Amino acid sequence: MPPYAYGVHAGPVAQVLSELYGMNAVGMKSFTTRELKEQIAADKPVIAWVVANCTWSAPYEYTDKAGNKVFTAPYEHVVIITGNNETSLRYMNNSKFFDIPTEYFERSWSVLGNMVVYLDE
Repeated sequence: MPPYAYGVHAGPVAQVLSELYGMNAVGMKSFTTRELKEQIAADKPVIAWVVANCTWSAPYEYTDKAGNKVFTAPYEHVVIITGNNETSLRYMNNSKFFDIPTEYFERSWSVLGNMVVYLDE
């Protein structure tokens, strides 16, 4: 947890993908499950911020020395959403695929505000 090594959130990841790799990447919060499924239906995997392997922990508001505030969470992690059906989502984590009931994924994903990186048209 900050102030120790923590990780990175969606904005900087999208910026690197856009500037260095020419991808039209968008980093944002408040993405919906419907939007996520629309991306998957268009064959566009989505990077999503969760806790650990889609578990839950309480968010923590961190204020840096410059006064900037950001929500963090213990065991912040990213997974790649690759598929879905009516009741579950499929994600890749550390080169392995997992299926998880949608409501369990949503609980973990909500900790950091439904944060994602996706490719825009």
